[in-house]
Amino acid sequence: TSQPVNQSKMSYRIYMGTGDSPSLIDWGTVIATAASGLAVKAIGGLGLQPGVYWFGIRAVSEASVEETGTACVARLEIAPGGAAVAARPNPIRTARAEALAAGQARVRYFYESHGQAGIAARVRVAGGPTRLPAAGVDWATYLGTAALSGSRAGILALTGTWTHGTTLWLWARAETAAGVGGPAYELAPLVVRVTGPAGVDWLEAEEI
Repeated sequence: TSQPVNQSKMSYRIYMGTGDSPSLIDWGTVIATAASGLAVKAIGGLGLQPGVYWFGIRAVSEASVEETGTACVARLEIAPGGAAVAARPNPIRTARAEALAAGQARVRYFYESHGQAGIAARVRVAGGPTRLPAAGVDWATYLGTAALSGSRAGILALTGTWTHGTTLWLWARAETAAGVGGPAYELAPLVVRVTGPAGVDWLEAEEI
């Protein structure tokens, strides 16, 4: 017969992974243990350098039987100066740029909020005629922005016009209200068109 678990005698094992994915957590190496009921656990001697780390925790019974879950995890990002970076929103799930007449453009995007560490408040698009790596994008001079709340598909217009045939290299990302950005999403290059198709002259609707 099974016996109830004595919660007061449980403990916890903490694990760590290096890199920006919870799948990199090494569940075979315990880096620390914590007693039941402990809300904060200080862990020293890890020698963390600027980068991204993931931590996971599992409960252990008084008989030393450990659970097998991998869902209770947390992300830590350390900036080059040594300070912790605020929680980031998820990456944009997908985005596509579309050329409009008169040298203008717009972007269709979709953001999935499930599991986001930082709450996304807006989506921004930046870039221009010069192709840059993600680290070189100037998000302060963005080309378009739109408010975000939860999971959402939307369209945003880009400010500015470009000459016919110009290729735009664009990036999109979600940001928190404080301006902390999620991972950047690179859009397929867009070729600007100055002249669009002729306008529609006539439309008729009828019941069938």
